[in-house]
Amino acid sequence: MTVLSLAAFVTGCEPANRTTEVERLQESTAKQFEAAQESTQAAIQAAGNYAEAQRTAFIAQREQGLTALRNEADDLKVRVANGADHETRQALNDTRECLSEKTAPDQG
Repeated sequence: MTVLSLAAFVTGCEPANRTTEVERLQESTAKQFEAAQESTQAAIQAAGNYAEAQRTAFIAQREQGLTALRNEADDLKVRVANGADHETRQALNDTRECLSEKTAPDQG
């Protein structure tokens, strides 16, 4: 009888220990999942910040190029106005018109 009582007691305690172990594993897994989600969100934010910085740098570079072309077109305009002969004026005017077309804002 004592042996049966002892066996019943040991068997009765075992599921409680297993439940506690399962709960600990579930809690640990939940914490790991939450940490992974936070890391993923941080990576997504960092990628977005990087993309925006690249976009801003690209736009600034293009604007600088357009400004340089516009300045060159303006300089050619002055040179055309001050040109000595007709051929020089025509060549400079053609170049200025080409630059003006390239630097004109998109109409679409």
